[in-house]
Amino acid sequence: MKLTIVGSRGAYPLEGEATSCYLIQDNDTNIVLDFGAGSLAKIQQFIALEQIDAVLITHYHPDHFSDIFCLQHAFLIKNQLGEIDKKLRIYAPNHEPYFSQMTLEMSSESIPIKGQTVIKLGDMTLEFLETKHIIYSLAIKLTKGDKSIVYTSDTELTDELIEFSKGCHVLLCECSLYQPIPEIKGHMSTLEVEKLIELSGPRMTLLTHLPPYGRNELLLENIKPYPIALASAGVFIDCHEACEHSND
Repeated sequence: MKLTIVGSRGAYPLEGEATSCYLIQDNDTNIVLDFGAGSLAKIQQFIALEQIDAVLITHYHPDHFSDIFCLQHAFLIKNQLGEIDKKLRIYAPNHEPYFSQMTLEMSSESIPIKGQTVIKLGDMTLEFLETKHIIYSLAIKLTKGDKSIVYTSDTELTDELIEFSKGCHVLLCECSLYQPIPEIKGHMSTLEVEKLIELSGPRMTLLTHLPPYGRNELLLENIKPYPIALASAGVFIDCHEACEHSND
């Protein structure tokens, strides 16, 4: 399994960036976790749109799925032009008003997912956990052999998330706050992230859903010296080689 960071900003993208969007590749299988603002333009730096097999949407906040509608139309036009002959599969929570919009004739089909769902995509097994967010949201675990990637999506720290993340190879972990802010619910600060790393023991952690203000390097300084980095666009992880590179 290979992970490429396409977008890692929370709330809204800064110039030239994208919000939550992560490309997972394994042999001939190409799937995308979330497709937030700016993702459509940014992902074409790493893969042709027609090579995408499936997109998984963790929840219906714009910074996690707003560009999916433009991706649908890209698939629609490419089908109309005869460039491809396939529909995009979109796995998403079965919640309205958005779930029904994940299906578009000649473009995409929607498949419902929820906590405890288990699916196979290529040689990978995907599991889902409902997180503690202000709307229904899912964490995702992708496993192949003895390697796994856990993407927390948006969440507060819970015992269930700690158990879900235990022993993973890569923890793609939201870190929305430099310090706890009691008024902000459904997200983790460096304090909660540090506890999650300590109790779940990932081999490496990438902080994502980065705040669009302040110096993001401070997030690293606020967490004890675990194997940890910022999930900047272009960061590449090969889970079988345990290598980290940057395409920037």
